Amino acid sequence: DDGGPKYRIEHSTSGKAGCQQAKCKREGVKIAKGELRLGTNGWWEQEQKFIMTWKHWGCVTPAQVKGLKLIASDKPKAVPGFAELSAESQEQVRLAFDQEKVVDKEFKDIRLDLAKGSYQDDGEIRNVVGYKVEVAPSGRAGCRNPMCKDKGVKILKGELRLGFATMWEEYTSWAYKHWRCITPTEIGALQDAHDHGMLKGIVNIPEHYYNVVIESIDSGEVIEPLMPEAPPPKIPKSGKSRTSK
Repeated sequence: DDGGPKYRIEHSTSGKAGCQQAKCKREGVKIAKGELRLGTNGWWEQEQKFIMTWKHWGCVTPAQVKGLKLIASDKPKAVPGFAELSAESQEQVRLAFDQEKVVDKEFKDIRLDLAKGSYQDDGEIRNVVGYKVEVAPSGRAGCRNPMCKDKGVKILKGELRLGFATMWEEYTSWAYKHWRCITPTEIGALQDAHDHGMLKGIVNIPEHYYNVVIESIDSGEVIEPLMPEAPPPKIPKSGKSRTSK
């Protein structure tokens, strides 16, 4: 399952998404850029992919608040996106957790300064809804670290990499970094994800990589893994020489 967590809360990154609450949907009401919103991640059978649908915070149902509490083990700060909210929006989420419903239906908290896209110049990847660690299955994916990205550096087949599930409107996509390129802030986020059982792939990687990940999480510093051995060069097949008659 590469769809990321079921829910995400954020300040809307654009004004394009419509609210999925029944009345808003009938009237074609959009969610303003910067406004607090809740995303629900689900499988769209027709397109065979995960999509994120959105609601104004004021349109969130008590059942969805209970779902948030469940995935976050009753801890608001564990909700994907919570750390990137304004202090006022964080307080509304805490109140909703306490009362198991949205307390202020008129609350919007439009913050254009917090309506950020996924990729920033400082190398941090924003709007992350999930993480996974894995061994790169090929050498096609580029690293999102700015220095690597500027030079077109790829993540080699067999290297340890960290995947970031990010959202743009209703779509989930994955971006990657070499393990050695992740930042202290990202290590902190991984600590939370691991503590809540939300770090994907960790049980599927080889033991030497598993130890690197756990030591990095425990220490708060990136432990650089050994590079995979380069595959032997391919020896070109020699064709049979033809003799002219």
